[in-house]
Amino acid sequence: MPEVAVFGLPEDREGEIAPDCEGIIAPLLKRADAVIVGPAIASSEAAGRIVDILLDASCRAPLVLDAAALTCLPPARIRPLKQRKHPAVLTPHIGEMAEMLGCKVREIEADRLAAVRRAAKTYEAICVLKGATTLVADPNGKVFAYAGGGVGLATRGSGDVMGGVAAGLAA
Repeated sequence: MPEVAVFGLPEDREGEIAPDCEGIIAPLLKRADAVIVGPAIASSEAAGRIVDILLDASCRAPLVLDAAALTCLPPARIRPLKQRKHPAVLTPHIGEMAEMLGCKVREIEADRLAAVRRAAKTYEAICVLKGATTLVADPNGKVFAYAGGGVGLATRGSGDVMGGVAAGLAA
């Protein structure tokens, strides 16, 4: 599909994104209709560098953050994320949500609705808390719940696909 583009970035010795990638990413953002970052990045540090570039470069494209890009957010990146003209879309599973909110997984499990609302408000973003019932909250506290799907979606990579769909729809 010519409208879809994936750009390779330099790697370090461990196979993670190398620190010197800003010069490659910033010019590409001008051509982007949407950006997703996080899937397939193992290191929160590497993801943090990419998120910083996106936020520092005033990325105007819709932004979807998933996986490692979520675990690197608190607390230093909250303000620049909130200052975006359009809210980002955050797609955590329960463990990532706990890291984003600085609490334990059991606290999220005890009140998933409160957690997704809190995350959406804290980050001024659309927050999608994945699970058997997926909750989607906006920064104003409005929540949509979806209980469809099935246990087959509880596997590695299905959240990456969902993040890609969200980026595609946002584009």
